[in-house]
Amino acid sequence: MIVTPEFYGVTIFFPNLEKGAMMFLNAKDGVSHFARITSIRSSTDA
Repeated sequence: MIVTPEFYGVTIFFPNLEKGAMMFLNAKDGVSHFARITSIRSSTDA
């Protein structure tokens, strides 16, 4: 969970699938932002 004076957010990640999602809410204007994580890899992966 992420909480700042400007944003509230949450991240869900499934390590076995290397997938997840993020949601952020702008506290000032009430606009929500969503992002889907389709792959997370180490920079050393070929």
